[in-house]
Amino acid sequence: EETMEKIWDKIKKVKENNGIICSSTKDEYEMNDMGLISGFTYTIVNAEEVQDDKYRKVCLLKLRNDLGKSEWNGDWSSKSPYWTDNIRNQISPEKMELKEGEFFIRLEDFIKYFSRSDLCNIIYNGFTKTFDYSLSELNYPHVFNFYLHDKANVSISIIEKNWRFHIS
Repeated sequence: EETMEKIWDKIKKVKENNGIICSSTKDEYEMNDMGLISGFTYTIVNAEEVQDDKYRKVCLLKLRNDLGKSEWNGDWSSKSPYWTDNIRNQISPEKMELKEGEFFIRLEDFIKYFSRSDLCNIIYNGFTKTFDYSLSELNYPHVFNFYLHDKANVSISIIEKNWRFHIS
């Protein structure tokens, strides 16, 4: 429902603030033909805006497949003829470097092949209060009340440790 310009602006803003964006491919067979893993989540590493040789804006996303398996083979892939010296010179060398599982994809193709994105803005230099509880300390249901007495911008994060990422 969002326009491409609005999607691009949101992605750029999150990446400029060193936020995290994860996006999942559609669960369709066609993904494999394009070198994408069907129903898999990729990380957006960077967002770059360049001008092609006809001075048209091209919005490129640098994505990472954490498995490092398969490689995007559509437009703007590593073997694409779109990568002219002019384009390469518009992106800093460290951002052009591709590590295993990384590739560039044009915003239009990203919208075509990816169905969901989770954007996580990270807020720096703000007041932070952390409460750490274990389930044994809490009675069900878990209800937390916050009372603000003044108008304020508030961000609340609830993080449940996951066995995949927090091994004891």
